[in-house]
Amino acid sequence: MSIQASWLDKTWTIDINALHGIESISLKKELDIEENDSKDGQNPTNTKGYKPQGLSTTHKVAFIAGTNPRQEYAAWQERVGKRSGFYLNGTQFGPTVLILDKVEFKANQISNTGQILAGEITLTFSEDVAKAQAPAAAVELYFGDIAQPETTPGYNPNAASVVQSAYAIRPSASETTAKS
Repeated sequence: MSIQASWLDKTWTIDINALHGIESISLKKELDIEENDSKDGQNPTNTKGYKPQGLSTTHKVAFIAGTNPRQEYAAWQERVGKRSGFYLNGTQFGPTVLILDKVEFKANQISNTGQILAGEITLTFSEDVAKAQAPAAAVELYFGDIAQPETTPGYNPNAASVVQSAYAIRPSASETTAKS
């Protein structure tokens, strides 16, 4: 079995039992440009950086190639919005993390009874540029709750009954001032 490419838990493979190979793949990277309308002689365009990269693939699915086209399309629909790296020939291809944005299905051959015999699936991915966020529990602590002594970091309900160490005892500043 030869693995052509993989993303998340899906693989494009070519083996003796089935043919699930990628037919085409494209990757794009473009500048994010802002037009400047000022007439003061400045550069009319400002480059802000890069737009999120995009990747798209097309592969054929057919009963004759060992795949049920409807089931394969349904499996890809379930993965829309998921994030993972795309690997081609075992090495990462494109951005580190890609989000599956769109799944398109085109039926190429339909039987007399209405069964889809062959089709083409086009997948559209985009680069994940979202910033890491704090866990929901941390957000709730600050936005939804009122800080109580019990929830305040460093609060010790048994502080009054804690025995102090002989090494940590020294006169307070007010005691020192009172003695002099």
